[in-house]
Amino acid sequence: MTTFDYPRSIATKALSLILDQDRFSNDVLNQLLIDPKLSNLDRKFVTALVYGVLDYLPLIDHIINDASQRPLIKIDPDILNILRLGVWQIQFADKIPPSSAVDESVKLAIRFNKRSAGSFVNAVLRNVIRNPLKLNKKQEHLKYGMTSEIFGLYKKWFGEEDARSISNSYLSADSQLTVLFRGSAIEKQNWIAQITAIGITVKPGVLVEDSLILGDIPTGIQDLPGYHQGLFYVQDESSMLVAKVMNVRENQMILDACAGLGGKSFVLLNQNPQLKITAIEPNKERYQGLLENIKRLKIYQIKNLNTDLQSYTANVISAKQYFDQIILDVPCSGLGVLKNKPEIKLNLNYEKLQEFPAIQIDLLNHAATLINSTGYLLYSTCTINPAENEQLIAEFLDTKAGRHFASVDISYVLDKIKPQYKAEIKAGLSDCGLSIRPDKIPVDGFFISYLKRK
Repeated sequence: MTTFDYPRSIATKALSLILDQDRFSNDVLNQLLIDPKLSNLDRKFVTALVYGVLDYLPLIDHIINDASQRPLIKIDPDILNILRLGVWQIQFADKIPPSSAVDESVKLAIRFNKRSAGSFVNAVLRNVIRNPLKLNKKQEHLKYGMTSEIFGLYKKWFGEEDARSISNSYLSADSQLTVLFRGSAIEKQNWIAQITAIGITVKPGVLVEDSLILGDIPTGIQDLPGYHQGLFYVQDESSMLVAKVMNVRENQMILDACAGLGGKSFVLLNQNPQLKITAIEPNKERYQGLLENIKRLKIYQIKNLNTDLQSYTANVISAKQYFDQIILDVPCSGLGVLKNKPEIKLNLNYEKLQEFPAIQIDLLNHAATLINSTGYLLYSTCTINPAENEQLIAEFLDTKAGRHFASVDISYVLDKIKPQYKAEIKAGLSDCGLSIRPDKIPVDGFFISYLKRK
């Protein structure tokens, strides 16, 4: 029986779940990396393989298409993913000999009951080795693992040089997590000692005082010390800035209108536990994650509902209930988080990008009806698309509902962050809010606008 490399088989399975079943890469890896057959070194290898392929998938598929006499669409999905892993190892993995990449790929093809495909895999990858990659000017987008359409939009929005800078910033992904620690100073000291003892590196966040950046993580999030005790919550620093922008007071009534897993509410409560927060989330899977986080973090004062904002608005207005502040982290194109979720870029095009602003304006209009006469509305996205950010806020403020609001100057956030990237944050401020570019600051691309009812 032909032996095969088990970590590579896990990487193949991961790509199948991500690319063929439309799952998020972080969710898939958190699920698969808890496999007890994998060593810590194996987990790092699987992570590198999967994110390497996702980072460069348009380029990798271009290489396979040139090396194969069979169109991609006619290649068996498992075999195609095995080829993708093989090409990435040949092109980008300096420590893996090309011959080994070919041999292991052939063994994987046989392992996936595709014995007849072994010779095909061997032939394609040998062609890749024999024919060095050459890209012309029109194929520059492939160098960054981008589609021509999205790269073209970046050039339109930001210019050629910045388009390259932004696209290149997505390719520097590593196995880091940013967390908000919720325990006491003594608990924090003991926790850091625990995780450094198992080889995890810890350094302070770059923007927010309460944040920590963990590196060289050898296991899944659920297996980290302190996870089940609720000592920390995983969240990017861009998202944490929402709590720095919002001027909240004790006992204010807050609505987290698109709560997701609850991160923004948790950050707010961490700095002001007396807030009265209602969190609503329409997606059943994310809502279940919200409930699990509430239980794990022991934050039971959050009222939560599995509903959408439109339905909730109708019920609340009939009850004449209004909020002091609303957090509206809207569904968006996700172009700010491609570093950690590179699969997002693979399914985006100009047509799909046009769908988001209409959804976002509708949510803003509904949220606007729930704000009391002196209240605030915080709008945020994890994208760098101007049409979903500054342009959308300007458009909303010109609508019937939006004319009752004014954009707040949030330059005071400069006094609430660390000094290292103050200049970059200042450069991102505009009349409509704050835009964060992932190539300027090593955090997710993000946009925040803070609106006050007139």
